Amino acid sequence: MKNWKTIKIFVSSTFKDMDVERDALRNIVLPRLNEHFAPHKRNIQIIDLRHSVETDSRQTADERERCVFNICMDEILSCKPYFIGLIGHRYGWIPDMNRVGAREQLNDILPDDFPLAPDEISVTVYEFLNGLFNRHFANNRAVVFIRNKESYQDIKEQELSDYIDKGREAEYVERFRNYLQQPNPQFQTHDYTLNPQNPRLEEVEQWCNAIYQELIQLISQNIEEEEQKEISPFVSEQELFAHRMSIGFEGREREIEQCFHIWSKRNRLYINETESGLGQTALLCQLYTRLSEKPENLCFFHAAQASAQGKQYSTVFYNWCLIILRALNEEADESTLAPIADNQKALFDYFFQLCERARTEKEKNIYLFVDNAFEMNDNPPLSQPFIRIAETIKIKGEIQFTLAPFELESLSIADRQLITRHIRHKAQQQLLQKPQSGNPRWLRIATTILENLNKMDYTQIRNRTDEDNEARIDHHLATVITEMPDDYEDLCLYWMERLKYVFGDTFVDSYVGALGICHGLTDEDLSAITGKNVDWCIYFRQMMGQQMISENADRLWDFTSEQLNNAFAFSKGYNQPALIERLYTHVSMLPAESPTARNNRFILSLLSHHFDYCTDYLSDADNYGHLLLDTPSKQAFNQLLQLDRKLFFDLLQAWITTVPPTYAFYHGLDSWCRMIIATHDIKYYIDTLLLVISHLEKIERAGQMSSSLAMALAEIYDSIGSGYIELPDGEEEWERTNRLALNLCQRYADGSPAWNVTLTQLMYNKYEGFANLNKRWEYLKQEFLPLEAQGIVFDEQSNNEMYGRLLCEVALLAGRFNQPEEATPHIRKAYQVFEKLYKRALKENAKLIVTDHALYNWMQCALFMHIISENTGCPTLQDVHHHIAHLLQTFEPLYDENRMYSGTRALYTRLVAYYAMSVGESDAQAGIELTDTLCEKLTRRGLSIGKQLNLNNESLEMKKHTEYMTLCEMLKHSKEIGNTNVTHLEMSHAWCIVARFYIESLHSGKGELKSDYPLIPKDELEAVLGLMPLRSTNRWDRELDTCCPICYALYAHLTTMQEQHFPNPEATELFFKMYDNFYELCTKASYRYVNHKQRFYVDRMKQELKNGKHREERIEQEVLETWIENEDYNALIQALEGKDEGSKEEFYYLGLAYMRNERVDDAIRVYNMLVNINNLPPSFHFSCKVNLLYAILASGRANQFATEYAKLSAEDQEDSDIQALYACYEAWKNSDQKQLSIPVPFGYML
Repeated sequence: MKNWKTIKIFVSSTFKDMDVERDALRNIVLPRLNEHFAPHKRNIQIIDLRHSVETDSRQTADERERCVFNICMDEILSCKPYFIGLIGHRYGWIPDMNRVGAREQLNDILPDDFPLAPDEISVTVYEFLNGLFNRHFANNRAVVFIRNKESYQDIKEQELSDYIDKGREAEYVERFRNYLQQPNPQFQTHDYTLNPQNPRLEEVEQWCNAIYQELIQLISQNIEEEEQKEISPFVSEQELFAHRMSIGFEGREREIEQCFHIWSKRNRLYINETESGLGQTALLCQLYTRLSEKPENLCFFHAAQASAQGKQYSTVFYNWCLIILRALNEEADESTLAPIADNQKALFDYFFQLCERARTEKEKNIYLFVDNAFEMNDNPPLSQPFIRIAETIKIKGEIQFTLAPFELESLSIADRQLITRHIRHKAQQQLLQKPQSGNPRWLRIATTILENLNKMDYTQIRNRTDEDNEARIDHHLATVITEMPDDYEDLCLYWMERLKYVFGDTFVDSYVGALGICHGLTDEDLSAITGKNVDWCIYFRQMMGQQMISENADRLWDFTSEQLNNAFAFSKGYNQPALIERLYTHVSMLPAESPTARNNRFILSLLSHHFDYCTDYLSDADNYGHLLLDTPSKQAFNQLLQLDRKLFFDLLQAWITTVPPTYAFYHGLDSWCRMIIATHDIKYYIDTLLLVISHLEKIERAGQMSSSLAMALAEIYDSIGSGYIELPDGEEEWERTNRLALNLCQRYADGSPAWNVTLTQLMYNKYEGFANLNKRWEYLKQEFLPLEAQGIVFDEQSNNEMYGRLLCEVALLAGRFNQPEEATPHIRKAYQVFEKLYKRALKENAKLIVTDHALYNWMQCALFMHIISENTGCPTLQDVHHHIAHLLQTFEPLYDENRMYSGTRALYTRLVAYYAMSVGESDAQAGIELTDTLCEKLTRRGLSIGKQLNLNNESLEMKKHTEYMTLCEMLKHSKEIGNTNVTHLEMSHAWCIVARFYIESLHSGKGELKSDYPLIPKDELEAVLGLMPLRSTNRWDRELDTCCPICYALYAHLTTMQEQHFPNPEATELFFKMYDNFYELCTKASYRYVNHKQRFYVDRMKQELKNGKHREERIEQEVLETWIENEDYNALIQALEGKDEGSKEEFYYLGLAYMRNERVDDAIRVYNMLVNINNLPPSFHFSCKVNLLYAILASGRANQFATEYAKLSAEDQEDSDIQALYACYEAWKNSDQKQLSIPVPFGYML
């Protein structure tokens, strides 16, 4: 970003007759010059003072004339040696040279042979003299264009006075023209023909080409060869993009200061817009520009849209390595990196090694600037302790709150005034009253319009009736501003309508219509489509301005926003069938690998009903890819969704009825349609899939369904089910479509790996739909486990992730229902499955960043294994610890080298914390040592993201103390940075602190623990409780659930209070309530992570506190009901089983817990005992009889049920609960089923 230079060129001419030339110079030639000289780091400016010189109406006429004159002369001097003179047949205003203070200056600029006397010199001639003949300057960068008389031959006689002077002015201008045409080594002259009233487009184009070529030659003479060879084209493209986005950047100083403030607190800065068009990318580029100009900084910039390969991080790291090698004064060319050029992982590691060297050897501050990293194809973790990162993001909702970005808002009034300061004062005031003036994108287009008035505007200004010229200009600008729409897209349409005056209706409509329909075209493409030559298309594009049109990553010209694309597609594109066909024909003739064909053939084939190409495209999985990627199919789909819904369905219907049905096509179509979900229009999504399903069902009814096509239909049933489940009343339809999909599996599945993946996906989705754990457990036992026992749902060669998840669910629920014999083998098998999937992913992606998803699944499975062991004792803790130790040893290098995403790092920390707490229960010192290692990792990496600490002068022991206390402080005061949403970093800190606090509480009073880090229970508890106000807005990310670590911290604190015999009962009660609240939240969030043993101990502590002694006697009914409602049956059974005495309520709920835990024989025993007790309250006695019948029926003893039912009184038999059970018995008796079907959950509460 260094060494950019600005070249200013002054334009002199009379005003009234030169509007066409000045318009073309500013709006056509200037943008093309800047495009040409951008690689040379030159910024060209044209100084055109037609309406920019504003005077004060309170000044006298003499004062105003002097002001205008002096401003013009000052600008000529500031532009030296560049000067453009335009002369026609008007002479212009002749001022009194004494009155404007220019008489003495004439001696320096008036040639001895000049044909005009001092009192005959007009302002325009004086400008020419100053620009061409000033003796104090070398004038070898000047050019003069002289309009000939053939230019006026088509103008009516009565209108010629606007362009040709008469009388003495005619004589003066002729003498001046003749003088200029004499040979002069200081400047070149060119004769030209151009109708100034109604110029033909060809004339304008020819004139623009001539002056463009002349200026290219003049400016190029003054450009020295770059001293340093460019690092690579990719780097130059990135720097050019950053420069273009920084051109004209003004204001935002307060926002820039805020960004630096955030960087002082943490290393990662996210920039997000509160509305589109606020300039987040421009702000990022400005930060890059400012920091890269300082020699102590080493800055790296990347924007995906700046380069053809901009979405590949391997390309980014390759070129960043070249930059840093040059900074280290080492060889930086292709041969240097050749051995690792195609190895993304190696490039990634090497780049950060070089960054570390640059920091230590060259004392460089390292900065990374990434524009919208979420658009990248392979997004690796970039955070390093010594690197500051700035990223723009374009997301809302859950992820936005998790990232806690800096929110970029509307421009301040001061910034708006700064940006528009060159506009006339009255126009500026009116413009800033527009509601959208705070949006930089809108404001830039508005100022472009005001700064590019054309001949039509100047004609209207001169035709106004205002006496004062200043008033005529102000009133006209006020009219233009009033006409400006508030909507950005409408403002751009308004701008295009104004450009039609210059370029013609047909051309403008074809150009913007083609660009609106397509996803990028070259100048040559647009020339072929519009029928105009390439130069003319370039001129038009440059007049539109970079706020509207820019190069995309494939070096194609495209509108700068999807909204703008849609606006022009609807207004100028879709209503031109001939244009669509012309586009399709043109693109079809291009080579398939050309960017234009690659980006546009899909959408054009669809719109023109040439479906074969679209079918082949979607049948290739590589083409529709991940939904986040900006593929042509995704671009096309998003575009089609903007169509009228009937038109979209007609297009889709025509497509699917035309092409031969194949699995590949419908699988691709299913993935394609899934993009509707991003619009949050679930009804639209469902209606679209219903159209596809109806066609496939018709094929099945015709007996033409193949196994592969059935699999496609099953997948689409599953997809539409995911839509139904999002509707308030969609559960019934979800169940129906899932049943249809599973029926297809039964009829058509052939045992292939692909079918098994589909089957397990369907089963898992069905399983997730059950809210009740008993129903989930029944489903797994009836549907999944029989198939698992037959070994037909997993293939060694397939990546069947859902199979591993179902195994985990079997183990978790078996543990929940106290069936360790089922839990142990399935969790071990799940562990083996995920280990294989991870190793396979690692092998297949050896040259890429580690496959994070497979890594996460394996670690999560190990965590489940630990939880199951805690709750059931199986597998043994020794076995679990062996697996976890092996896994952590495998993943520790990935954590240390920052090759995990933030969520996976948080899971890693949690797993270490669980492991440490478990080890610490039997060996507190060993547990603390594990947490010491974790503290070291977090303080080494985590603090660099959170706070910068100056610890150079502290001892090692003091450093560790300061670092650890900083972790605690960050949690306690996490809201200080304005974020109430928990982050993965905070969760990592929390689990580390929880593990230490937990081990300390268990070891309380048993001797001193040795640790490298401080043990301060009060601060640690407060730190974790600092998570209480924080919440995860991403309900799917369990690593952001704050309830679990809070429960562990509260449990540890209650344990300590118990050891002290509850010295403060009121405070203890408060902590019990807090624990109950967070335990319930934890259970609701995910039953998979609940520690039931811990809950049991807390309830025993409650009883102990209540009874005032060290063992409980009676458990209150409220506690019993809470256990049942939370499905904590094991906890209740452990608390009551084996008691000889107890309340009737205790035995009642013990029986209910037995029954719901499938120990129905024990339940029958308890309820038989209760119904045979005399003097029980009638209602209680009846409830016991109901649950006894329920237990008997659940055990399958139909005859015994009939016997017990017959003993009931007629009144009891009329009870609705009894009737419901009898109906189940009758249904079984009248069917061929061997098993009874009764409602779950079993039994009733009091």
